[in-house]
Amino acid sequence: MNNRKSLLTTGTFLLALSAASVFLCSQSAYAAAGIFGQGEPARLEDLPAGDFRQSLESLPAPARQRALSWLQVLEFPAQDLQYLQVDKQGSIYYADTFDTSTATRAQPQGAGVSLPAGVNAGNVFKLHSSRGAGHTVFVDFDGGVVAETAWNETTGVPTWKPRAYDTDGDADSFSTAEIEAMVEIWQRIADDFAPFDVDVTTEDPGKIGSNTGWVLVTHSEAGSKHPLPAPSAGGVAYFNTFSYSHARYFSPVFVYYNNLNSPAAIAHAASHEMGHNLSLSHDGNTGPAGSHGAAIKNWAPVMGLAQTAPVTQWSRGKYRGANNSQDDLGILTGTLGLRRDDHEDSRFGTGTPLEIDGRGRIQAGNPATVLNERRPVNGGVIEERDDVDVFVFTAGAGTVDIMVAPGVRYGSSLDIDAVLYDAAGKKLAENNQRNDSTAKLRVKVPGGRYILEVKGVGDTSVPDSDYGSIGQFLISGSVPASGKQGVAWKTAP
Repeated sequence: MNNRKSLLTTGTFLLALSAASVFLCSQSAYAAAGIFGQGEPARLEDLPAGDFRQSLESLPAPARQRALSWLQVLEFPAQDLQYLQVDKQGSIYYADTFDTSTATRAQPQGAGVSLPAGVNAGNVFKLHSSRGAGHTVFVDFDGGVVAETAWNETTGVPTWKPRAYDTDGDADSFSTAEIEAMVEIWQRIADDFAPFDVDVTTEDPGKIGSNTGWVLVTHSEAGSKHPLPAPSAGGVAYFNTFSYSHARYFSPVFVYYNNLNSPAAIAHAASHEMGHNLSLSHDGNTGPAGSHGAAIKNWAPVMGLAQTAPVTQWSRGKYRGANNSQDDLGILTGTLGLRRDDHEDSRFGTGTPLEIDGRGRIQAGNPATVLNERRPVNGGVIEERDDVDVFVFTAGAGTVDIMVAPGVRYGSSLDIDAVLYDAAGKKLAENNQRNDSTAKLRVKVPGGRYILEVKGVGDTSVPDSDYGSIGQFLISGSVPASGKQGVAWKTAP
């Protein structure tokens, strides 16, 4: 890409932002409440004294005005100033340090399913969560070239050759452990973005366009020995660039695996930094500086800086001590759109037949392929907080034993509630396990037809947290064999 053309596009974009904010007055209620954007800061003097303000003041006047224009339209809490950076052109980016101290804690019993089977060195770079989607997030593990981008322009390094993901010191091949880690990272990111019209893929799309996000998982020191931007950070990303014509110029998002201590932390950083590309700021707490996104019991926000909980969700700041009421899902849906609803919502409709073998066993779908199915087998996606997915099955007399688990083992977005009804609509059992995002149903039933209802719920310790309880789930277990499994049926309301 031609840098001169990129800078012209970027300048035009920022001047438009500046013009849109001229009518807004200084010292608004936003700034008074510690939230910037909506015309604030109107002047650099409106920012608290500190390193970020000094960086802005040191810029030439045109770049300083670009930076100010950028800040005026991007909603962010004052605490974010310690993570915000400005390049020499006046473009704003985040350099985030993540709290990974508890990211490797033991996973709760039954919190999910095993990693997808059949993934190896030959196909690990061909994983897709939703082929044909309108948007793409490319998770790049095998290095490459970064040139003709804002990162190159502002650092004066014309070309980087970032390293491939390498945790065993052998840069020439990928070990089984590295392949499994890459699959897990991809799967966790795919789960975060599962409700949206976006394909999270490890396959190089060949071109980074306006609707493609590029997440480069690499070492902070490139193969050329030149450190990549903000090399001490865990993740680095420009703010609010996705879907604009200049998106390629402000790519990639960098995620430095050497500064993160687990696949869980790497995946969290990747989703978080893509959130910044999509104009999301930090979800933190009103406590001391640096207390961003501290986990609340079993829950933490994706846009927080702590990866400490079995459930991590997009948020709108309804948890205790929140410092940011930004509507994450509204912004993501507005930019990405939602994926098509995959299962019927009403238990009085046809429902989706569970696939059950002749011995009554329900085999969970493969998490590497479920998201690509228009109507997934023994699984699906809760796309919105009000979405309910309904399944039907026939069973003989005996014990129904069903587990509905999120698509990832730990750090899922979906906290599941499962309900079993008989053919007349009478509730027989319901489960939403405390301290576990998995739901389990075990109940004795007479032979007949049954309805399984799956939905997302919230944690009572986080008011209204079902807001972000969305994502992928898989169904497994067993039912008493009847010889009529998998038959679609309909019952009157």
